[in-house]
This record gives sequence, structure tokens and C-alpha cells, in this order.
Amino acid sequence: MFDKSLCKSKKPEYYHQEREEMLKFVAPDVKFVLDVGCSAGGFGKLLKKKRNCIVWGVEPTDSAIEASKHLDKVYHDFFHSSLDFGNLKFDAIVFNDVLEHLVDPWETLIFSKTLLRDRGYVVASIPNIQSYQVLKDLILKGQWEYTLSGILDKTHLRFFTRKSIVQMFSDTGFEVINVEGQNSVLRNSRFLKILNFIMPNRINPFLFINYGVCARRR
Repeated sequence: MFDKSLCKSKKPEYYHQEREEMLKFVAPDVKFVLDVGCSAGGFGKLLKKKRNCIVWGVEPTDSAIEASKHLDKVYHDFFHSSLDFGNLKFDAIVFNDVLEHLVDPWETLIFSKTLLRDRGYVVASIPNIQSYQVLKDLILKGQWEYTLSGILDKTHLRFFTRKSIVQMFSDTGFEVINVEGQNSVLRNSRFLKILNFIMPNRINPFLFINYGVCARRR
């Protein structure tokens, strides 16, 4: 659980992102989706428009009010085992920049399995703490400065690398179908461009701000 009061300091646009880049991680056969941390409903609205999905949302902040205008059903609450979904099973559960905010994302994924149909999916976007922009400040300047958003968002409670992301899903009973780096920092650094030329693919873990993930229930 995260401190809801911290969210009040975020800019309004934080809650209105569509996250179109995450569509590719949603399997073609998915039709009934639960979007956890749906914010103002941007991604769910996109799923309904582009994939003709039924989308339910869960959102603890007041953005749930806006989300309810776009999604089929919205719970204005935290995601927890007491929420009543009846006996319905979802084709996919989405966690776009959510798991890192939780005290126990492992337990959340285990609970999510009970809400998924057989071979159902979890789709997630997760920040990469191994990103060059974080390590550069830490190693060269000794800085680990929390911010209002991004990798070191001050509401983040957990931090992940690509390897630990895959391990988390494996440990909680999921098979990772796809994990892909997003928002490359390569174009902003001449040093990284040189390293990438000298050692292609060796510095990939440092190049991305976040990872997109599609994992299937085993």
C-alpha cells in the first residue's frame, strides 16, 4: 500500500496518459480486462477503442471519478482481496506503473492469479532501476534523489531490474512471454552510444527507463 496523500503533489497529466506503447503487450485474444491503477482511464479507453475490450478499473485516487466516464466499471479503492468481483474471470490484468508502488507486489501477483482465466495474462510496465540515468548520478555524484515522477518517484516502494522482474513473475506462477525495454536513454548520451558500438547488446540493461511485460498464468 502507498500513501495516498503523496499523490496529491503529482501533476494532473500524470493521471491522463494513454500509454499506447503498452498495447503491444496485450494478447490479441484478450477481451475482458482489469486495469489496476487505471488513473483517469486513458489506457482502458484505448483498449476499448482499439481492441473492443470490456475494461474494468481499480483506482484509489479521485481519478477514479474520471475513469468511470470511460470504462465499463471502476472500483474507487485499492486493489485487495476484499474487492468483490463475483465469480468473474479476466482475460488480462494490467499493472501500468503500479507494482513498484506496492509493499508486496509478489502477493499482489499471486492474488491476481485467482482472478484470471486459465492461461490468462498479466501486463505490466515497471521502471528500471538499472537505468544509466540513475546509476550515473549514484556512482558519480553519490545522489539518490526522489522525484515527483519517473524511476525514483517518491511513492515507489520497490525497485526492479530486468532480471528481478522476470524472477518475480516466475516466483509467483507466471511464464514471461515478452519483456521489452522502453524509453531508451541511448539517444541522450554520446558515452552510451560509444559503449553500445564497442559492446553491442552488452549494455542493454542500462539503456531503458522502464520495461513492458506480458506474462501468462501457468
